[in-house]
Amino acid sequence: MHAGTAHAGQMIICNKQQNPVQYAMIWDEGIPIFADFWKASGWFRIEPGECQTVLNSRNRQELYLSVLEIPPQGGSRLFTPKLDDSEIIQSGYRGIEIPFCVKADSFQRTESNLDDLKRCPPDYYQQLFNFLLFSAKGVNFTFQLK
Repeated sequence: MHAGTAHAGQMIICNKQQNPVQYAMIWDEGIPIFADFWKASGWFRIEPGECQTVLNSRNRQELYLSVLEIPPQGGSRLFTPKLDDSEIIQSGYRGIEIPFCVKADSFQRTESNLDDLKRCPPDYYQQLFNFLLFSAKGVNFTFQLK
């Protein structure tokens, strides 16, 4: 489990593909109304057929993801889902194209403002985040990568 508290709604990612994936994530760790602070971390690997709980939250959940597919020949490429429009509308996520700053290896970063995560410190680069997952307070949501 990467982020959050006990007795909360969970966000889970399941890799239903034949290739491994890796992801970086950004989420609001603040207390609603009182204070916001955004956390970014990555890269986490999910093997084919595996699921990972990526976020627990007692509040409304909002999670930005950059998901990369790792093909057998090596390297990585931005993951593109194979869904029809009805699945996208009903599923609790939407495709986005927002660049945020990440590192090539493992990283963690906290900022008071989401826009600050778009400004890259040394050793960071802009990576396209391609999903926004969301769910209501206390609701579990599973995001299937297929």
